[in-house]
Amino acid sequence: MVTKYKLQDDLGRFDTTQQVGDEHVWRVPSMRNVKETAPYFHNGMVPTLEEAVRVCAAGGNNRDLTQGEVKSITAFLGSLSGVLPEQKMPKLP
Repeated sequence: MVTKYKLQDDLGRFDTTQQVGDEHVWRVPSMRNVKETAPYFHNGMVPTLEEAVRVCAAGGNNRDLTQGEVKSITAFLGSLSGVLPEQKMPKLP
């Protein structure tokens, strides 16, 4: 799955620092409202939250999840959604 979505093509922070420990390192945003923020990953190649959960399991743990496991995880992630506070934009000259 990592290959399918070209997740290793971008070297991440390494491009800036040139430090080996920074290869494939990216800033990870908050999981709040993650259900509403498709597409997923640093390159926006993964179209759905369900597929993002499968990719994480396969890439990080070398594990294929059952449909029930994917459904449970995405239900949990969906529970992190809520109404964001209104933010007033400043008036610019």
